[in-house]
Amino acid sequence: MVPKNIFSPLNGLELKNRAANFPIISTKVNSLDKVLLGGIRCGALTNFFGPSGVGKTQLVFQLSVVTASSIKDGGLNSRVIFIDPTNTFRPERLKEISESRGLNSDHILSRIVVYQPKTIRENISVLEQIRNISTKSKPRLLIIDSVTANFVKTQLVESLFSIQSHLGEFLHLLRLEAIEHGLAIVTTNSVRARLTSPPSIVEVGGNIPSQSSHFGVQLSRNESNFYAKLVQPSLDLQQGYYRIDKKGLIDIN
Repeated sequence: MVPKNIFSPLNGLELKNRAANFPIISTKVNSLDKVLLGGIRCGALTNFFGPSGVGKTQLVFQLSVVTASSIKDGGLNSRVIFIDPTNTFRPERLKEISESRGLNSDHILSRIVVYQPKTIRENISVLEQIRNISTKSKPRLLIIDSVTANFVKTQLVESLFSIQSHLGEFLHLLRLEAIEHGLAIVTTNSVRARLTSPPSIVEVGGNIPSQSSHFGVQLSRNESNFYAKLVQPSLDLQQGYYRIDKKGLIDIN
């Protein structure tokens, strides 16, 4: 599947002006927005990765709430596509986040469309369905939590090289969709231990997910705090610290 008109040339100024018209979605965490150079950018693919328990799914729930909430409440009043291959979507948690922030949870949940693909082919089928949505109803945010889940399952029957090739192709399609339609596409990914000295961690799928993204952010925790670090592009910025409560991710006061 190749996005339509992807080969239509644009000059640099046209690309700059088009990007300037795309909104930026705030995470509602000031420190994290700074790490992201302002927030989640429509027209770009952003990947958050880290171990279990650092708030990856909580963050994409929060982004769903922000994007679906009304303009008067600081949102985009836009539809959200939530691709959920691991059955992590919890409407009761989105309800809690919404109502803890004084928002209408029924309005927000009605704006979020959940797909639960179980195979790589179904992942791609979801993208094809999104392409057929009328312009008036196009979402502003597409989430995949977690982006490598169906590829890891396929690895049981295919070679690692083949799976990484499929993953790279899928992420390339996501980038094109983001650029062509002004979509903010946000993915999450887990990590695994690497048997090195000293021990280290690596993303599931290796370097492919973050290197294939416009922005890659590592979420981690130390003894007292959660923190985020921009790794793609590598700009040597300060880490952003946050905590998690019933409102979702919030700044550390």
